[in-house]
Parts: sequence; structure tokens; C-alpha cells
Amino acid sequence: MLESVERRPPVQPVEGLDSGFDRLIEALPEHLFGAPDDAFLEPSFSMDPFTPLAALRDRAGTVVRRGQDGLYGGLDIFNVWGHDLSKPHFVALGYDAVNEIGTDAARFANEEAYGAHVEAQGRTVNTFDGMDHILGRRMFDRTMFGRTAMEEWCIQLTSPLAEYLVSRLKTKLERGLEGDLCRDIALPMAYKSISTIIGIPQEKFARFVTLGEIAQSAPRDLSAALEAIEELDGYFASELRARRQCPMHDMLTILDQETERGWKMEEEEIIRHCRFLLPGGIETTWRQTANLGFALMTHPEQYQAAVDDPSLIDQAVEEALRWMPSGFVVPRKAIVDTEVGGTSIPAGSFICSLQGIANRDPLHWQNPNVFDIRREQHPHLTFHAGRHYCMGQHLARAILKTSLRLWVGQLPTMRLAVPVSELTTRGLGVRCPAHVPVTLAS
Repeated sequence: MLESVERRPPVQPVEGLDSGFDRLIEALPEHLFGAPDDAFLEPSFSMDPFTPLAALRDRAGTVVRRGQDGLYGGLDIFNVWGHDLSKPHFVALGYDAVNEIGTDAARFANEEAYGAHVEAQGRTVNTFDGMDHILGRRMFDRTMFGRTAMEEWCIQLTSPLAEYLVSRLKTKLERGLEGDLCRDIALPMAYKSISTIIGIPQEKFARFVTLGEIAQSAPRDLSAALEAIEELDGYFASELRARRQCPMHDMLTILDQETERGWKMEEEEIIRHCRFLLPGGIETTWRQTANLGFALMTHPEQYQAAVDDPSLIDQAVEEALRWMPSGFVVPRKAIVDTEVGGTSIPAGSFICSLQGIANRDPLHWQNPNVFDIRREQHPHLTFHAGRHYCMGQHLARAILKTSLRLWVGQLPTMRLAVPVSELTTRGLGVRCPAHVPVTLAS
């Protein structure tokens, strides 16, 4: 294994940070911004799922079964993963319940838990269990997404990219132009990072983000998702052939060369993982960066606190992850008859853990609906729990912390360009604001 790591080309400094990249950012179509499931949700629920979900938890318990009327204790909750609702279906709303479901692999499985998503995407490491999952995660952690591997990527990719984007935004604001943390920072930061790691040229920015979003939409539009997946598969198959002639330090080359204890991905699996991790890595990461901006710009006194005391940056990031996570719902399937939170769950049931509301459990946080970067730190569930915790958490945290460090250093007077009342976050499967317009305070 060490030999295969040493023969890979070294991580190269990020390229393409120039006027061409600027034009791509300015040309991004509006449909890329916002929450993809917003149109499928009741408007008030999309804007604020926290209040009705907390009320449901308070009156019905931390684990609630879908009734024969199709409601969960009287509340209509969108079927995010396209589960077969002829089978028992539950939502987990409390911190302890979500943590228990996430950490007990003997009772709750990822296999078959992702519904229509797996029907379209096929099996990927996030849906593996057992030894397949262990070997797959070890390979990804060792070569790309683990803490040590990510340090190298951050030096060559994340830091210079963040510096470029923040400097670009600063120039716009100093010229009296309005900036947008979604368009100018969050989406290009995530796309350029993930696409460079996978091995996609920046010229295909808008097209590949669009395809990725459609590919993830299987629970809402399976036929459209399958068409997008076919196009992505064709692209990655062609690129994989090219890498075999000219290896690069990207995911296509790494997955084609690496083995983990004798286990090696087949060509179809490599293509599938590249195609899955393109939107999988971009959609929650860019939206979490947007949510960080939303949280701090709608609480300017807390942004100012981070400006005055940069030692609060890490706490601010973790509080934003807790208070407004971009990834809101994680599925599992019960593999035995069991009980969680006093609720009986038959084998074969689907469970959606809503970590977004579990992060606001009053049994674990005082005044949980309040965004407070100085609050006592307590582990949140935004990256979930147990062996299936989010593979991209180190990249996400690096992007968030690097971005905020540059914001407070280079843009200490950055403020919202519109009244707070004009900003909202939307969505359930993933949540974000469509725009966070900013300016410099005079």
C-alpha cells in the first residue's frame, strides 16, 4: 500500500484562479442556488421546519411512526429518500435517539436504507455495511478525505482558493458593488475543491453542478436522475481511460491504482463513486458555507465578536454547523425488531434521523434555538454519528474555518446588504439560503 501512495503524482497547486474562473462564477445560473426540494414542501415548513418538528417531538416523543393517514403525529413530512411507504416508516427527532440509531450497526443498517437514491445511483461507500464499508472508508480516508490526507489538499488547494475568492469579493465590495456569499464564495469554493479532487475541469462548472443536482433528485424525478447519471457515467468512463494513459493526483487515478488489504474497486465502481461524490460533496458543503454566512450576517454582533477575537472562529463554525446544518436528514433501516425512545420499531422499517432538529434538543443545549458562538461546546450530529459519519467532514470544516478566518481578517466590516427579514433558509433534505447579499459598512 505504501508503494502505491508513493508512485502517485504529488498534489499540485490549484490552477485556474483567474479571469476565466471569475466569468464562470458570474455566469452561474440562478437555478443552482437554493434548496432542491423547496418546491415540494409546504412553504411555511420549508422556511421553518424547526418549530413544527420541535412541537412534534414535544407531544409525540423522540421517535414517531408514520400513521395510516400518512402523517407523523399529525405532521406531514416529505419522503426525502423516496422510501417504500408501504413499510413502517419513522422519524427520529431527539439527540439521544438519533445518536443511538447512528451508532448501533447491529440494529440499524445503511444497506437498503437510501431508497430511490440507491435505485438510481447504485451502491456507494455511504450505503455499504460490514467489511465493504470498512475497506472503502479506509481507502478514502487514507488517500483523500482523512485528516492527514486533507492537510495536504488544504495546503495546495483549499487555502489558496479561499484566499482568491475572498480577495475577489473584497475587490467587488470596495468598488461599491454588492457581493453574495452564496455565489461569490460558497458554491465556487465547494465546486473547485471537489472537482479538483475528483478531476473535472472548471470550464464544466455550471454543467456539472446542474447534472449533479439532477442526479441527486431520484426520489423526486427518477427518470431525470437516470438521464443525468448516464451523461456523468459517460464522462467519467472517458476520463478514467485518459488517466490510465496519463495519471494525475485526483480521485480517478487514486481509485484506479489503490488497493486496501487486497480489495480494489472495479471500473464501474470507480465511475459510480466519482459520479456520486461530485454532487454529494458539493451540495452539502457549499450550502453549509452559505449557512455559516447566513448565521453570522443575521447576527452581526457575533460576527463582530469573531472579528475582535479570532480565537472564536472554530467555535463559530461548530455553532453554525449545529444551529443550521445543510444536511438535515439521514436514513437507516432496522434489521431487527427493536425499540428506541420508547417506540417499537419492527425489522424492515425505514427511519429518517432528522439531525437538524436533534441538534436543537433542549435536553442537550440550553436555549437551543439561539445562535451563540460562545456557548459551551457539545458534540452536534450534523456529520451524524458512528462508523458512517460524513466522509467529507474534514474538507467541510477546512473550507468553513479557512473562509471565516479570511472573512474576519480581510472583511471586518462586512454586513448584510438587505434587511435581516428578507433572508430565509429553505429546504428539508438539504437547507440553505438562496442568497446572502453583503456589503461593507461605511
